[in-house]
Amino acid sequence: MLKRPERIAKDTAGRLAGLFPSDLPAALAAAGCDPIETESVWVQEKESGAKTAFCVLQKNGRASLAAQAGADTEELHAFLCASGAREVQAAVGLLTALGMPAQTRCALMRLEMQIPPEAETAFITDGLDKIYDLLVTADGTPAAADEKNAWIARNARGIFGGKTLLTAALADSGEPVACAAADLFGDYAFLRDVASAQNFRNRGLARACVCTLCEPLRERNKQVFLLAAESTAGFYRKCGFINTDPVGAGNIKS
Repeated sequence: MLKRPERIAKDTAGRLAGLFPSDLPAALAAAGCDPIETESVWVQEKESGAKTAFCVLQKNGRASLAAQAGADTEELHAFLCASGAREVQAAVGLLTALGMPAQTRCALMRLEMQIPPEAETAFITDGLDKIYDLLVTADGTPAAADEKNAWIARNARGIFGGKTLLTAALADSGEPVACAAADLFGDYAFLRDVASAQNFRNRGLARACVCTLCEPLRERNKQVFLLAAESTAGFYRKCGFINTDPVGAGNIKS
C-alpha cells in the first residue's frame, strides 16, 4: 500500500535513499527530493511493514520512482496514472515492468577511482548567477528569468546548508569558464551541472572541476554518482566513473 508518510524536510532525500542501501537507482530517485520543489513523497509497504518502493512527485510534473523485488507494480502504475505527473524516471527494467517503456535512456555511473585534478579550480560560494550563465551558454538552451532565480536560490540554500558543493575553473578575468556541482544526502553525493565554456574546452578544466569536487566527497565516504547522456559517458570514465544500471524516462498516460 502506498502511503504519504510525512512532510518533506531537508533530510528526506537521505532517509529515502537509506530505505534501499547500495541501490543507485533508488539514490537517483531520492536525489531530486527538495522541500521547495517537491510536491509529495509516497512510500509503498507490505502488511509486514517492509518497504518495497517509493515515488517522488515534483511540482514540474515529473516523477522519480524506485522499487525492490516484490513491489506491487500494478498499484504503482495506477498511482502514477492518477498522480498528474507527465513523466517518470526510473531504472529501465522497472519502466518496462510498469508498461511505461523508456523513451530516453541515460547512463547511471558511480565513482570507482579518484583521479587527481590537472588544473587549478576553486570551491564557489557566491557569484552563482555567473555559474548559471555559464551552464546556459554551454548548453545552448535559453532559460527564463524565473528558472535562473530558482536555480540560484536552490544552490544557495544547498551551499550554505552544507548540502551542496560547487567548483569552478576561473579565467584570468575571474570569470568562471568551467564548473561542477554535487548535492549531498545520506551516504551519497549526486554530481550534476558539469560544463565548460566553448572557448575553454579540451583543456581539462571541466574534468579538473569534477576531480576536485570528488576529493572531499570520497574523504567523507560518500558514494558519488551521476546521470550521463551516452554522448558524455566517455568523459566521465576519464574522471574515474564506471557505468552501472541503465536509467530512462517514460511517459505517463492517465
